[in-house]
Amino acid sequence: AAFVPLFSKEIEAGGVEGAKRFSEEVFGVLFTALLALTLVMELSMPLLVRYLVAPGFAGTPGKFELTVELATVMFPYLICMSLAAMMASPVLASAASAGRRARPSSVSASARSLAS
Repeated sequence: AAFVPLFSKEIEAGGVEGAKRFSEEVFGVLFTALLALTLVMELSMPLLVRYLVAPGFAGTPGKFELTVELATVMFPYLICMSLAAMMASPVLASAASAGRRARPSSVSASARSLAS
């Protein structure tokens, strides 16, 4: 939520190149933090499921293992969605500074252009 106003201010202060540099730095920090969090969560998933998420599943054969496996498979989704939202933010910021609403197609086009 704080990225869009900061990105808009960076466009005004440093121009497009400054804003691009700012978004690359934020992306790098966000990616590193999310990767570290995901690794820690993936490695500690059996403990988290046993004591926090579903303590009652430990007594049921197969249920605990399946819960740990599915949680381990699904957790990296957070990295993808967080980075996709961050990559869509510059489009929303530039549209907001121009006084118009961004269309969803422009968000996906911007994400593709930022990725290249």
